[in-house]
Amino acid sequence: MRQRGPPARRPARGRGPLEPELTPLLPAPFRIDTLCLAGADEEDRFHLIERIRLTGRPES
Repeated sequence: MRQRGPPARRPARGRGPLEPELTPLLPAPFRIDTLCLAGADEEDRFHLIERIRLTGRPES
């Protein structure tokens, strides 16, 4: 039986004992300027297919 309504909120992954150690090392705000598309080969090793720069401007 499916539960109706919004999904239960879970704590974000990666937060926990290391957060106090890692937070001072990360820039704030944390900028993401590229998006990478990867694919797996026959041996399940991942390889970069395409790297897309996020500029905030539409491509022409």
